[in-house]
Amino acid sequence: MPLPMPDLEPRLQKRYKKLVSEHMNSSQVIAPGIRSLPGQGKAFASTQAAWRFYSNRSVTLQKLAEPLLDCASQCVTAECAKFALVVHDWTDLHYSSHSSKLDRIKLGRDFGYKLHTALLLSDRSGLPLAPVSLSIWNNEGVLTTQSAKITTDIAQLDALIDVMQFLDAQQWGKPVVHIIDREADSIIHLSQWDCDHHYFIVRGKELASVIHLDRRKRLIDVAEQIELRNGGAVAIGPNLVAQEMIGETTATIDRPGCPHRQTNGKKQFRKRIYGHQVKVRLIVSQLRLPDETIMAQWVLISNLPVEVKAETISQWYYWRWSIESFFKLMKSGGHELEHWQQESAEAIGKRLLLAAMASVVTWQIMRSESRESERVRELLIRLSGRQVRRGQATASALLAGMWVLVAMLDTLQQYEMAELRDMARQTMLGYPELDDG
Repeated sequence: MPLPMPDLEPRLQKRYKKLVSEHMNSSQVIAPGIRSLPGQGKAFASTQAAWRFYSNRSVTLQKLAEPLLDCASQCVTAECAKFALVVHDWTDLHYSSHSSKLDRIKLGRDFGYKLHTALLLSDRSGLPLAPVSLSIWNNEGVLTTQSAKITTDIAQLDALIDVMQFLDAQQWGKPVVHIIDREADSIIHLSQWDCDHHYFIVRGKELASVIHLDRRKRLIDVAEQIELRNGGAVAIGPNLVAQEMIGETTATIDRPGCPHRQTNGKKQFRKRIYGHQVKVRLIVSQLRLPDETIMAQWVLISNLPVEVKAETISQWYYWRWSIESFFKLMKSGGHELEHWQQESAEAIGKRLLLAAMASVVTWQIMRSESRESERVRELLIRLSGRQVRRGQATASALLAGMWVLVAMLDTLQQYEMAELRDMARQTMLGYPELDDG
């Protein structure tokens, strides 16, 4: 798949491609800036060019999100069977010591931004395909890749409604299933999503109440009453396999809703609202170790049709972990996002979309089953210098290897092989084995 380009003038498209290439690396805390390729330009010139790109008014979050949506559309067609899975999650971006970021919000005892990401997964393998939405909360409101308008006085789940509508309108040819953790167990939002025909899988709050068999019960009590069946073996570690036990029932959620708004990072609760209700499927999933210890249990709330088996819904929720891996790749495992020096949420969002496209390229290499891609993975792992399990490849290691490969190719465009051999001989190591043949 060729690298899609944003709808910008050719000069900016060329800069976009170069910046994506410069994000094909694994950064360090002490050097979180972009790494300039070893061409004729100086590192400072590369930094200045990046700053001008982020500051350009025509380079918007919406424009930079276009290539990711193009990739998503192609991936849904090629790698999704019946549904497009979209995982939603939020994470805090901590910039406590970055006083130059004047639009930070309060995050508990810290300062920074709140980031929402929607990550597209394959319903066949659960592998990540592309981030398809990004929203950042700063002291002015919410900046999103859906609209240039900054929305103010809006809570996380309220903002999620616009994201769902935007993604369901993408005409991917397959229905979207939105997968969210238990912070989305809100009757107001569940009923609205159901009325708007958005498919969802939400982890329920075990102490929350539902109507089950004409009686009001807590989810945890419903889970204890459901008869579980063998759902098959689940690998949870290199040498550890758990047994999944799964069961299903139907219930009605009709508890009062307590919405809240969020202003400058602070939640302000409003008056309780009554009258909302939604009929849902409840799927109970347990992971039992060989000694019958229950390692994990969750109760899932979904409005998917009965044709989608409970085992499938449980597996799809299990794949939600991919977005945690994405956040780790952006933060400590690859790009060191929380050490970036850009001075506004908008600039950080623009750079984040470039890093996300670099991740998309990496994931494509990881997913491909062709012999050529296998050889590429082997080469990138060797170039990275990382120690990984035999036959496996991590996104962080592939990013590190991609940087070495891209830097090598850029170097070969600037120098003749004879020059490189001569320079190598000038080092202390000498490299006497190099010859002109």
